[in-house]
Amino acid sequence: MERSESPESPESPESPESPNSLDSPNSSGSSGSWGTSGSPGTSGTRPPSRIRLTLIAAGAVVIGTGLAVHFTVTGPVGDFAADALYAVLAYLTVSFIARRLRPEGSAAVAYVICVAIEAAQLSPGPAALAEVFPPARLVLGTTFAPVDLLAYAVGVAVALVCDRLIPRRRRRPISPTAT
Repeated sequence: MERSESPESPESPESPESPNSLDSPNSSGSSGSWGTSGSPGTSGTRPPSRIRLTLIAAGAVVIGTGLAVHFTVTGPVGDFAADALYAVLAYLTVSFIARRLRPEGSAAVAYVICVAIEAAQLSPGPAALAEVFPPARLVLGTTFAPVDLLAYAVGVAVALVCDRLIPRRRRRPISPTAT
């Protein structure tokens, strides 16, 4: 869940023309593929960054845990935990998509998305969609519940704290001091 844009970061930009060479499409823009060197006319794929792989792995764990909680834990505790995990997944998704966003920004965007989806439940749209496509119920919900807003805030806050507590990897090892 870490993001770092400092020059010491292993994913730091490789040239001023390529603000984030690991996550930017090639500069030709015509093929829509991700360039291997960031130079015009190249095509191919660049392996995902370590940060993105970590976000994907964390997202998979959160999805598995959320589904387990949703289908096994009943009552208000299960609902609250599932909603908090939903917000954690929203945080991870925002962090994956907008890597340059600071963790606090990812938290704010994730919470706003969760609130918007919860507010949409005041309309008949999500329930109608869930009738046609039942898995949509897990993503969009069907019934507005104000306590869900608190669960989202808790989930996003936990994700933010975890993101801040993960130590950042240094590019250069710390050398021992001479005595």
